Amino acid sequence: MLSALSSFTLAVIWLFLPYGRGQCYDNEVYHAAGDKWIRNGNFLVICDVDKIKVNVNVCSEHFADTNDDLYKDRFVICCISRRFKGCIDDNGDLLKDGFFTIGTALKYCNIRRGGMSGRIEPRGCFNGTRMDDPSDETLHVKKYATWRQGDKELRCGDNGIHVLKCYLKDKTSPVAEGTGWIDEKGVVHVCK
Repeated sequence: MLSALSSFTLAVIWLFLPYGRGQCYDNEVYHAAGDKWIRNGNFLVICDVDKIKVNVNVCSEHFADTNDDLYKDRFVICCISRRFKGCIDDNGDLLKDGFFTIGTALKYCNIRRGGMSGRIEPRGCFNGTRMDDPSDETLHVKKYATWRQGDKELRCGDNGIHVLKCYLKDKTSPVAEGTGWIDEKGVVHVCK
């Protein structure tokens, strides 16, 4: 007979198990069951219910079905026509041309020459929410721009918006990102 703690632990695991089912984790990215991508720059793989499997049948010379799209470095490539279809954003949406986001980094997808080439251009940062339209230029921030928001100074860098400095109520000068301190009540704080 299981102890009450063991029963509780199993119940909690069983409760949260469905949320992780059907996903594969590879190179700091979660992929849904059925997703295909190029792994390590060489192998076409597919997420098959929590397992990454090498897919040897996709893009063969003689057969490919209409669902065989490749995902490589935010590009979507059609296996049948062997052309770029577009770019994929953080929400999993496909777009052929236009602005999209990767985190808070603003990018521009540009598919050219009838899909034979594509370019993802860095365009600065996006200071909006997931619900905002990336093409809304009022939310665009130029690269290397800095601004203050509350008690933090933010900067648009290569990988999006990040904290540059924190302003403390009891100090006249700001502290740099990554700085830690203990206040008079013994609480540990970190500027991030």
